[in-house]
Amino acid sequence: MIPKAIFIAINLICITVSSYFVVDGVYGNLATRLTRTPPSQAEPVFRGGKNDTAAVPLSAYQAVLDRNLFETRIQSVSQPSAESTQPLEETQLNLKLWGTVSGDVDGDYAVIEDVKAREQNLYRVGDAIQTATVKAIHREKVILSVNGKDEMLQMQELETDRAAASPGRLPGRTGLSSPSSGAVRTQRISLRRAYIDQAMTDMASLMTQVQIQPHMENGMPDGLALSSIKPNSIFRRMGLRNGDVITGVDGREISAVDDALRLVDNLKSASQVSLQLKRRGREKNIEYRIR
Repeated sequence: MIPKAIFIAINLICITVSSYFVVDGVYGNLATRLTRTPPSQAEPVFRGGKNDTAAVPLSAYQAVLDRNLFETRIQSVSQPSAESTQPLEETQLNLKLWGTVSGDVDGDYAVIEDVKAREQNLYRVGDAIQTATVKAIHREKVILSVNGKDEMLQMQELETDRAAASPGRLPGRTGLSSPSSGAVRTQRISLRRAYIDQAMTDMASLMTQVQIQPHMENGMPDGLALSSIKPNSIFRRMGLRNGDVITGVDGREISAVDDALRLVDNLKSASQVSLQLKRRGREKNIEYRIR
């Protein structure tokens, strides 16, 4: 008869061996499942084709445009109103426009005479005269703002009969005499550049030193008449006198105040200028040398 102790030992050995094989089988089965790679599934490949996506019309994006997310909508061009295209009325103010200069480096300006005050001054946009304010300056006309209403001041019509004359010459004039003509007296004057530059710094003050008006002969403009020349002014130093009528510059005829304004402005850069004029009915030339 087998001892009881040996019987217990044999049972323990059998249980141990059985447990080993059971555990080994379980771990082997798990390892096999974990290392097994699942069948690969190919990623779908999308290829563009004619029928894959339908074309979207531009109208589909209209809602985005209407929302104007980036505030980049182009403003529509407003059409000019009928009121802005209507011709302006002539001003009833007692003023005379003698000349305008536009496109100058120092800005546009106009020579306007206050007939009531008998003063002739240079005006720019924003300047006040009588009850008006200069709003805009154009060639041969000025727009005034009078009590909130736009009115026009135009140069007086001085050439009513010019259409009957030849295009290149005024009636009654045979052209300007050249400085070399023996019948015309020539005077030569030297001017310092520094003096001219100083005089040109204030054009408004410069125009208060002389009165310039168109001169008429046989009903036609014949030049520019000078008057009220102040002593010690640049015009006096240029040899000009009250009553002189400027008829040309460098052999070219002038008949408007804006021509004289351009003459004054050209003195800034010119080294020589020739002035043709009439003094007491006799022609005269003045040649300026600027140094």
